[in-house]
Amino acid sequence: MGKKLEEIFKNRENTTHKKWLYFAKSNFYLFAFFVVFLVFSIACQRFLTAKNLTLILVQASVMMIASMGVTFVILAGSIDLSIGSIIGIGAATTAALGPAMGLWVIPVATLVGALCGLFNGILFSKGRIPSFMATLASMTILRGLVYIITKGVALPITLPHLRIIGVGKLVGVPISVLVALGVVVLSYYLCHLNKFGVMVAAIGGNEKTSALSGIKVNKIKALVFVLSGLFGGLAGAVTASRIRYRDRYYNMCCFRWNSYDGRDRRD
Repeated sequence: MGKKLEEIFKNRENTTHKKWLYFAKSNFYLFAFFVVFLVFSIACQRFLTAKNLTLILVQASVMMIASMGVTFVILAGSIDLSIGSIIGIGAATTAALGPAMGLWVIPVATLVGALCGLFNGILFSKGRIPSFMATLASMTILRGLVYIITKGVALPITLPHLRIIGVGKLVGVPISVLVALGVVVLSYYLCHLNKFGVMVAAIGGNEKTSALSGIKVNKIKALVFVLSGLFGGLAGAVTASRIRYRDRYYNMCCFRWNSYDGRDRRD
């Protein structure tokens, strides 16, 4: 009887140990984040100030928006190398059409990004071209389109109502951060609370089994790239609205900060 009780307790201890080990492995990024956050908080007194934390969130908002779309592509077992160029063409569209369209250019830039994603999706799903090669080719094509749109010069964005998305605030919170949080909530819903996320994960796990289960594999493949392009175009619009300029040399912005006099210079 005593030996049986010892075995039961040992099994419980092993089970508890395995659970904690699994929790630590699956949430390692959270531990790493808190360690880095703690180190910077101790090393710099200004790190925990509201102004600095707000600035960090604003800087991260663009990448947060774009990464949500790429997450679905990776979940489906593919890759999107053109996301940077889609951000660039979204920003270039905002800069080129913004003076004439005002805030309506934001959904237009988002739609342009979605069309770029649809192009990637068709190449991948219908053309049977590996996602690595398809998005690598579209990355080069889209960079060329950015050059054509901007004509090789920086396009200024000076209209105050157009810059509200990038630098404006709502109840003290930057609008760009609110947009990013909205995209995160929408992505969470699609991934965890909607059958779309289940189908995407199923395709990423086993494409043939998913097709036999009745999932329209090609359709879902195309949709994840459309979603990636949609969020990429929106990220580009937010970038252009915040940075004020868009040119052909860099996908994100054309500012080079001068650490001596605090002024910005265009490349």
